Amino acid sequence: MNVLIYNGNGVSKACLSRTFQCLFPFVVPQYSMRFVDACTLEHDPWPSNTSLLIIPGGRDLGYCGSFNDLIYRNITDFVRRGGSYLGLCAGGYFASANVEFRMPDKDLNVIGSRKLQFFPGTCAGPTFSGFAYDSEEGARAAPLALEQMEGSNSATTTTTRIYYNGGGSFVNAEAYPKVRVVARYAEVEKERSAAIIYIPIGKGHVVLTGVHPEFGADGNNTLDEHDEPVRLELIAHMLKLLGLRIPKNISECCVQPKVTDQYLFPCNESTSWLFNWFKEDKIHNTLCDKTYDFHFKDVSDRHTLPNASPSNHDSNDDLNQETKPSVSICSGNEEIEYEHTKSHFDYKLYQKNLKDCHFGSPILISPVIRSTQTLFDSNPKFLERLPTGFTAFANYQTAGRGRGQNMWVSPYGVLAFSFIVNVPSENFSTTPVALFQYLMALSVVNGVRNYAPGYEDIPVFIKWPNDVYASVSEGESLHQEKRYTKLSGIIVTSTYENDVLHLVIGCGVNVSNLGPTISLNTLVDEWNKQHPESPLEYFRFEILLAKIFNYFEHYYYTLLRDGFARILPEYYQYWLHNKQIVNLQSGEKARIKGITSDFGLLIAELLNHSGVAYGNSIYLQPDGNSFDLMKNLITKKT
Repeated sequence: MNVLIYNGNGVSKACLSRTFQCLFPFVVPQYSMRFVDACTLEHDPWPSNTSLLIIPGGRDLGYCGSFNDLIYRNITDFVRRGGSYLGLCAGGYFASANVEFRMPDKDLNVIGSRKLQFFPGTCAGPTFSGFAYDSEEGARAAPLALEQMEGSNSATTTTTRIYYNGGGSFVNAEAYPKVRVVARYAEVEKERSAAIIYIPIGKGHVVLTGVHPEFGADGNNTLDEHDEPVRLELIAHMLKLLGLRIPKNISECCVQPKVTDQYLFPCNESTSWLFNWFKEDKIHNTLCDKTYDFHFKDVSDRHTLPNASPSNHDSNDDLNQETKPSVSICSGNEEIEYEHTKSHFDYKLYQKNLKDCHFGSPILISPVIRSTQTLFDSNPKFLERLPTGFTAFANYQTAGRGRGQNMWVSPYGVLAFSFIVNVPSENFSTTPVALFQYLMALSVVNGVRNYAPGYEDIPVFIKWPNDVYASVSEGESLHQEKRYTKLSGIIVTSTYENDVLHLVIGCGVNVSNLGPTISLNTLVDEWNKQHPESPLEYFRFEILLAKIFNYFEHYYYTLLRDGFARILPEYYQYWLHNKQIVNLQSGEKARIKGITSDFGLLIAELLNHSGVAYGNSIYLQPDGNSFDLMKNLITKKT
């Protein structure tokens, strides 16, 4: 299941980054974290796979301007049916029935009703004087009295100080039967003292705050480190109220890893030439690009080993800093690099299985990276110099990318990688971009099913247009049902420069992660329980990635030589939609007939109320639509 953080009009980038950082230790690996915008909340089928929606701090008028009636309805239905909502500061104002934000300058007043109305009363602010927009002038460490929290050693009311900057009070919160006060401002009259409240809504849960518990003492002069243990307990308590599963021992929570150096393999004449070509500033060995500043380290001298510690730039600098984050790339001595990376990714094992494949090499190996996709497609100077097949692999992504505005953390155990395909302009007509996601999905399925003898029956399939799903059995042995759950996602982005279309193909495969979705090694465990006489070994990143690239190369050259029609019969063996009846967003029903061999459009025939086809076939673009397999629903993707 997902935890969604709204990232749209009105959101403070600092609040967004802090929200992400503070929740990370609590929800990963139990949940996937994703950033979403208003279009996603309006058009995507997010409620079916989401546990918690977070509206962070910022300006609630920005949210009002971006949310339409359908988004409000999606959110309220989501909560009433069992979902959870967390509103932080502006997100708390936004979810109240009324807002009264009164400033000394009346032109800055914000007064009016709101549509979510999870809190049926008024959120009034600023609670403390001195607030000024876009500044820390009115920021303070607000003393709070907290209700007794689950797991707390104290039998009495706990007090702490939490970051405050312009938030409100939930007026007369006790007057509303279902509202529970979680924390009170210690220096405010009782009727305006409710700082954090909990409200059950239908089957769901809502927590609203006037303060910023997501802000910690690190890098914040307003707060004191002595308050950190209670702040973390408060966050855990709030998440439990919202129905989330969190680690039992907060002190042992994983901390979000920092971005590390990246290592370029192989070290040979061609990569040395490429390595030197990258250096825009030869003196400082740097390349200043659109999104990142690249630093190149030569590790051929054993006395100048790369720094094994994380990068100086925080993994979310691209969210909350004006200065560009940096990327450090190491090259020059393969043995030194291998020693630094073999515990994360065994390059020698990978190379052995990759053989003479043209895809998957050269490869950047990164223990921790922001996003393999962003590394390429958001840095045009870097991208235009990369050859076809150049790959970035990461053990861990702190801001992985999906279609649209979707972002998430990909935890350890996810095989995450992106690679380059350069298409010259003269080949545009024979290599439609939409087909590459189909080739990639088929390559992942074959990489799994042909990983080694005995893996042929691992139940993985293709979901249109860009996902790989696994079949999972549920229920008792006599009443088992099949459920399909996502195993792998694919994204293809493009940049056109100097008559060349630079495609960046990104992919993530759940190999050994513990959750929140199925992984390949979980499927292996299930297989071994049912077939103890022929147990399978766990999948390894290096072998699986090499297998995927070998299959992709085969399909790529088949596409160039013979066209997609040659590949389609094999593709149909593994896809989930043969003659499937689906619901269109228009309310009509249709039966899927297949995929066109020229541009990869989905072919469907409209059905009347009796299930009989009528009229002409319709054609759906893969890049313009999304398929909710659980609801058999095809919707527009924005």
